[in-house]
Amino acid sequence: MSKSGPLVSIIIPCFNVAEFVGDALASAISQTYDRVEIIAVDDGSTDDTLRILESYGERVRVVKTAHRGAAAARNIGAESAQGDLLQFLDADDVLDERKLAVQLRGLGSHDGVIRYCDEITVDASDGRILRRYSPDLEGDDPVPMLISNSLSVEAAVIWKEFFDAVGGFREELVCNQEYDLYLRLGMERYRFEHIAEVLFTVRKRAGGISADYEVVLRHFGEIIEPAYRRMQERGELTPERRSALAGRLGRAARHAALRDDFDTAQRYLRLGKEIDVQAMRREFGPWLWQLAEMIGVSNAVRLRRFLTKARRPDQT
Repeated sequence: MSKSGPLVSIIIPCFNVAEFVGDALASAISQTYDRVEIIAVDDGSTDDTLRILESYGERVRVVKTAHRGAAAARNIGAESAQGDLLQFLDADDVLDERKLAVQLRGLGSHDGVIRYCDEITVDASDGRILRRYSPDLEGDDPVPMLISNSLSVEAAVIWKEFFDAVGGFREELVCNQEYDLYLRLGMERYRFEHIAEVLFTVRKRAGGISADYEVVLRHFGEIIEPAYRRMQERGELTPERRSALAGRLGRAARHAALRDDFDTAQRYLRLGKEIDVQAMRREFGPWLWQLAEMIGVSNAVRLRRFLTKARRPDQT
């Protein structure tokens, strides 16, 4: 392939990933699209990560920083990027060698388009395929689908001007920073275009924040509430957006309640009722909702468990 087309910066945040980062780097280096720079941001690693990164010489530009988390590392990489487009890559995941070539074909920044692709998730310990994920976000307004679905950070190739326009990743968020970024991009009316091919692999391993669903649930409101307030202030709360916001809150509230995190559940229920009570009620569960309204969330969950247990055949 001739060296033409926009330059793409592949940005890899790295923190104590010596076991995995070699595969991520190999997948970046092997891209068939050849207008690429690779930036690895070492986020204060204490293992052999930095030594591995520096062993690649000129093929990988290494940026060193004190430990501040993945969102900050990605922003640091983006600030130092010379590319027109940004491809983020977590250090324990891998790109298909065709990813950039496929997603960039005929793409122009003037189109206001963000192209994303499908993914598979595998168990990092044994390579077993856990799921294939193929979200459809296309349409006149991607925001309801962005609220209801989650894209991995690798899924999209993002024009740097779009990324800068929304302020990059929110570094104060504990988790789900990519969900927040994509939602803010959608709110700024950038269109999402689906490439229905699996072009990267997420390797699920123990110990990551994303693996701790209870942490994700507790901090979910830090994304949804500001998005809701901003749409409200700008007069952009369509019925579809209200339904998606309240439905997602209802689902999160139900999951939190069933994990005995009643404070989080009650907080999401209050916000969901403010946005769209019917959508929130539907996703929380009408029967559980009626109980919660009468006797409170914690008592409703305890009664549900008691009744479920009472209906089971005696196992003794």
